[in-house]
Amino acid sequence: MTLEVACDSRYCEGFVLAGPALFPVEHASCVDEAGNVVDNTLPEPGVGYFGIPFDSRWVVRKVGSGADSLVDQLLLSKKIPKTAIAKPYRR
Repeated sequence: MTLEVACDSRYCEGFVLAGPALFPVEHASCVDEAGNVVDNTLPEPGVGYFGIPFDSRWVVRKVGSGADSLVDQLLLSKKIPKTAIAKPYRR
C-alpha cells in the first residue's frame, strides 16, 4: 500500500504563507485529489501554499536516507528526477 492510498492525499514540500507576517516558510503538507491542502501541523491554516507533490515511494527512500528537506535537496542539486514527482490523479 502506498502513502497516497493510506491517507488519500499526496505529500508535498514547499512553502506556506502563515501567521501575522505572512512570510514564506518552508513547510510540508498534503494535497487531496480535489487540490485541497490538508495541513495538520499549523494551529491555523496558511493563507497560501506552494509546493511540489512527491511520489510516495521516492519519499520513503529519501527519508530513510536521512534527508532533512526534500525541497532543499532538489533545489541544491538543481535537478528534480522524474521519479520524484507524483503522477496526476486519475479522473
